[in-house]
Order: sequence, then structure tokens, then C-alpha cells
Amino acid sequence: MKIQSLIHISEAYFKNKLRFKFQIYIVFTLMFFLLFFIITFSSTFHSTIKKIFSTENNTFITIAPKEMDIAIFKINTPSLLGKGSLGEKDLEYLKGVDGVTTVSPTYNLDAPAHLSGKLFDMGYGTDLSLFGEERPFEGLWYSKKNTTEIRAIVSSKLLDIYNSSFAPANDLPKLTEKVLIGRKFDLVIGMNSFSSNEKTHSMKVTIIGVDKEVPFLGLTVPEATLKNVAGIIGTPTTMSNIKVYFRSSSDMLRISEKIEKKGYRIVENENDIFRTINKYLSRLDYLLFLPVAFILLVIVMVVQNQIRYMLLYLKKEIGIQMAMGAYYRDIIVIWLYQYAKYIIYGLITGAGLSFMLIKLMLVSKPDSIVNKMIETNFNIDIFLILSLILTVLGIIYIYFKIRHYLKSSSIIGLMSND
Repeated sequence: MKIQSLIHISEAYFKNKLRFKFQIYIVFTLMFFLLFFIITFSSTFHSTIKKIFSTENNTFITIAPKEMDIAIFKINTPSLLGKGSLGEKDLEYLKGVDGVTTVSPTYNLDAPAHLSGKLFDMGYGTDLSLFGEERPFEGLWYSKKNTTEIRAIVSSKLLDIYNSSFAPANDLPKLTEKVLIGRKFDLVIGMNSFSSNEKTHSMKVTIIGVDKEVPFLGLTVPEATLKNVAGIIGTPTTMSNIKVYFRSSSDMLRISEKIEKKGYRIVENENDIFRTINKYLSRLDYLLFLPVAFILLVIVMVVQNQIRYMLLYLKKEIGIQMAMGAYYRDIIVIWLYQYAKYIIYGLITGAGLSFMLIKLMLVSKPDSIVNKMIETNFNIDIFLILSLILTVLGIIYIYFKIRHYLKSSSIIGLMSND
């Protein structure tokens, strides 16, 4: 009998078997719904976890030059071997990385410096390093040509040293950021407690802020001011590090790995806890997957139970068709056509419902915490490939089940409940 005629017979035979068709449709709709949902979120699983274990404040890293040991010599590696010194090319590269919002270089003056002044009517002085960076002074007015009276941002280490040693030794109260900001100090560049250059330069410094990102004692002035002072005392400046700021902490974690592979050295800072979490995410996967695996197991058991019912129904119906004198080949085509049709219906409905549900979640509250934390990626190609494989395997499985019933059972055996 021709295939077209068998399809017509199949449609007529199953016209009133609504319960059976509905069960097939529901089972495969549920299966493809979950498949689409899992594929959509599994590809962005790591980036989602990174966001959960990060905060918006952890969106920067500090890059420093990398050194390389060759035998007993330690040299600055050239750009090809790992960025031994930082320069304009490094700034251009980092600015071009997707996810980077700001690149802020810090310059170091290759000369000693000494800061002195009065705190609570008592003289206080300390040696420190002088840096130049534009980012902290964005939006603040200052004269780039004035090198006698400047504004600066001091490292928080100045407070730490004063509060831990100088204040207790002299019975003085401890300082806070609010007390320190606005105070004026004398700054001598080119001289400290241990050495002095041929040329020195003195200036008045007003503290306008405290920088917690600097891991050592230093004073940060505008980049233009630092370069002007360097010209006055005839001392060069070098790019000591580059601060790289990102759109989000997940971007910071993702891009920092690429930056390290390029040969840059990332200075240890408070963000390292999040980079450490990133390294152990693969172990974290197993713990987070356990509840998901349990849910999937329950769903698989439900689907398996429905399939067992369908096979029992299939067995009885094949017995009836054999009793009516249908050929083996005709029976196979009639059943495979119905299964294939409702598998495809389930695929379209399940994927469509899953897609609309995800879109609805994203569109309904775009500013919600859930939408900001969870990332989605509709891997349609992967879904279609896996769906095709599952559909083919399902049809092959049903085909062999039908053949098994036809060859190994009698008509009476097929129609029984055993």
C-alpha cells in the first residue's frame, strides 16, 4: 500500500483517540520545553554565578609590568614576551577590549619626596612616593600650570601609619578621613630623609581625598602637574601601573583571565577573592547542579511513566490491527507517522512556550535584580541539533518496539494486559 494511503488510514484510525494523542503531545512538549530552557541558561551559567558572587564595587583591576627571570638575571620582558614596561600601546589595547569602560594610567616620579605639616599642633612628616593620575581629578577644576599650590589625594596608608604609631606614641587622637581632608601640608620633591637630588621643588598641598586603592604610602596629583614638576627638577616619569575599570564584576572576572594570558601582571587587591571564586567555579558547578539534577530526575520519571503507558496502549492497538488483517509494514508506518507528527508538534510548542516565558521574564521587569543577575543566550542552533538527535532516536526506539511486538507476540498476547 502506498505511503499516502497509509497516512490517510493513520489519520482516520486515530481521529477519535484524543486521549492517546494528547498524552504524546504533552510528554514531548514538556521534554522540549525543558530542553530549550536548560540550553538557554546553561551556556551562561558561569557568567551568572560570577555575578551572584560579585558586587558592583568590584569592577577594576590594577595592571603592573611583568618581569622575567633568565638564569640569574631579572629583566623587563619585551612586549612580545609579556609587557615588561607599560606604554601607550598597552593603553590602546586595553581601551579596545570589549567590557572595559575606563583605562586610567598611573605615572610615578623617579625622585624622592617628603610631606610635612601640623596635626593637632604637633609637627608630622613622612617620606612618600609621588604619583600622577587624571581619573581621581575628573570633574574638578585645577590649574595645570600651577606647580606651587596644588590639590592631591593621599593614600589611606598615611592614616594607618599615623593612627597605629604616631598618635599612640604622642597621646594624640586618631585621625579620620573627614579630619584629614582639607588640611594643607608642605611637599618637597627631590628630597627625603635619606637622599636628595641636585634639584628640588617645594609646593603647598591641600588634601582633597583619601585613596584606598593604593597599597603603599603615596600622594597622587594630576598627571599634568606631575609631568610639569618632573620637567622642573629634570627627573623622568614612568608608567607604574594601569587601573582598568569594567562594566560589571563578571566582565572583570572574564577579561582578567585574558589579560593575564597576554603577559600582564595583575596586582593583588581586594578583587582577588572574586578571581579566586572564578577559579573554583568548576567545583561549585557540582553543588549547584544537585537540585537541578533532582528536578530533572523527577521529570524523567514522569515522562518514563507516560511512555510505559503509551507502549502498553501501542501493544493493544497493534494486536487489534493484526486481528483486522493489517500487514506488518502498514502497521509500522501508521504508528511511526503519528508519533513523528506529535513529536514535532511537541517540539514547536515546547520551544515556543519556553522562549515566550523567558522573554516575558526579561521584558516584564528589566530593572529587577533577577534580570541583572541572570544572563540568557538563545542557542537556537544547539537546540535544533539536539532536538533532531532526540527525535530521530525516539522514532528509532518506537520503530524497534513495534517490530518487537509484531515478531515476538501473538495477537492474543498483544491484546492482553501482560
